[in-house]
Amino acid sequence: MSNGIYELNLAGHTLRYAFRRVRTKYFFLPLLHRSASEGWDIKMTAEDLARARIASPPQYTEAYAEYRGLLAPTARALQAFDCCIFHAAAIVTQGGCWLLAAPSGTGKTTQYRNWLRLHPGELGIISGDMPVLELRQDGVWVHPSPWNGKERYRGFEPAKLAGVVLLRQGSENCIEFLEPRQAIPPLFGQLAALPDTEAQTRAVCRIMDGVLRSAACWQYTNRGDDDSTELLREKIRREDERRGV
Repeated sequence: MSNGIYELNLAGHTLRYAFRRVRTKYFFLPLLHRSASEGWDIKMTAEDLARARIASPPQYTEAYAEYRGLLAPTARALQAFDCCIFHAAAIVTQGGCWLLAAPSGTGKTTQYRNWLRLHPGELGIISGDMPVLELRQDGVWVHPSPWNGKERYRGFEPAKLAGVVLLRQGSENCIEFLEPRQAIPPLFGQLAALPDTEAQTRAVCRIMDGVLRSAACWQYTNRGDDDSTELLREKIRREDERRGV
């Protein structure tokens, strides 16, 4: 059953949705608004919804399954505007936005919470899980999205990308600078949806090129303890000073 047409503005671009389940809209609030248009850009088929339901944990509803299932088509629709959805926690320091990127359950939220506890008031956040990256002439900008992880961490103001930290768990804390050829595979691995068409592929490549040209990219093997967060904070502070921020 459709519940009318709703608009979602992501990185300045409006997408219109026709939801199959009434309660799906609540997962998109407060970013969602009723549309005056009768047309829609994105709608799951009954078969899409059935597949999304199977892929969701059994305790979750069909509305939640639709919400999660709409991530990939939204990500691909945004690629037409030189935007993509990226799997990372997007934190904001004085120097800009830093993406803490890692597979689910490997330390993004831990680093954010540690920092908040150790140094209250220093950090902002744009998204806890799936921010939108937008390529502009002056670099890459990071925006919120409705997909923010189970903690629902979200801000509203975009910020310019300063760097990407690719996290992985280890027995010691060690940060290494990545050359572009080293960074490309893991960066593409964090895309919320791989492109389907040549135009989408070219757009994603432009965005990743913008990331590599304008932002620092590090691999951080870490224990997830307070010392690891202090090292990350100091490394980001020094990078901000180097950039003159």
